[in-house]
This record gives sequence, structure tokens and C-alpha cells, in this order.
Amino acid sequence: MATRKEQAYATKTRIVRATLQLLTRIRYQDLKVADICRASGVSVGTFYHYFPTKDAVLLEGGLPFDRWLEKQLNSKKIFKNVSDKLEYFSEMYFFNMFSVGLNGVAATFVYQLNDERGDFHSQNRYLYTKLSEILEEGFSSGEFQSDYTPKEIKQAIISMYRGVTFDWCIENGSFDIISVGKLTTKMLLDGMLKNRASSL
Repeated sequence: MATRKEQAYATKTRIVRATLQLLTRIRYQDLKVADICRASGVSVGTFYHYFPTKDAVLLEGGLPFDRWLEKQLNSKKIFKNVSDKLEYFSEMYFFNMFSVGLNGVAATFVYQLNDERGDFHSQNRYLYTKLSEILEEGFSSGEFQSDYTPKEIKQAIISMYRGVTFDWCIENGSFDIISVGKLTTKMLLDGMLKNRASSL
């Protein structure tokens, strides 16, 4: 039986997922709390119990993504090497951006700037801790060699993720974000890591 904490997390996640799904077909400025409640199957009172405004929902957008990303990585049990794992990690990031859609991603970008708590950018998020873990694994095994530290490479990768995603938004989805993301990941890693065994 789920604990209250687990039930609360599940409800919040359902609200966030419903919001992002609605944003694939509704502009953020036209989206109403009532729409979110209807789509997520919660009452207006329940919505406001967890979120003070619809803006606050976007600031929680990383929660379901992190859980989904963890599930994807755990479901693929075998990787040829650490590079394969890192490239898969990046591919899943861009696949998720595509799944959320232009409206959802663009709205999330805007409201991340208002994230006073810093939760979305917290280095304790799975997105960041797992990326650090993969890079450390590559260096520890000797597969990755570089003049840069794992921390510097991690920052470059995160900046690349945001840059490709931002370009996709301002260019109104005119390119395949998954393909461009995979190529840009390879170019970045080939430039920063020595003797890297690429899986591409």
C-alpha cells in the first residue's frame, strides 16, 4: 500500500504530466487550471493543495522526467561501453523534449527563470547526479581521458542540452531535435574526450 508521501508524489506527477500533455495542443497563456484538473482527474482544491499557481506546475516539470529517465536507463541492462551509456542518456533527454512538445518546453524555459527555490536546477536532481556518475565511471575505467575535469565536461553537456533545446524552440521545431541532439552530443564528446569509443 502506498504511503502518503508516495500518493502525494503520484498526484503531483499526474498533474505535471497532464499539464505538459495539454501544452502539446494548447498555448500556455490559454491554459486554465480547470483544464489541468479535468485532464489529471483532480479537484481544483487538490490542485491548489499542491500548486499555488499553474506557473508552479512547470517548475516541477523535472520530476516526472527524472523518474522516466531513471526507468529508461534501468530497463536497458547492457551497454557496450560507457560512451554507449552516455550517448543513450543524451538521446533519452532529447526524446523527452520532443515528447513534451514545443509549447511545453518553451513555457518551461520561461518559467524556469522564476524558479526562486532553484529546484529545477538543483544538482541533486537525478538528471545531474546520473550524468556525473556516468562521467566518473568513464574516467575511472580509463575509457575517458581528457584535459578537462568531469565537472567541466558535465557543465558543457548540460549547456549543450539547453542550447539545442532552446534553438529547437525559437526555430519552431524546424529540425529533428533527437537527430541533432545525438550528432551534437557526439561532436562535443569527440572534442573533449581522448580515445573515446563511440557507439555511433
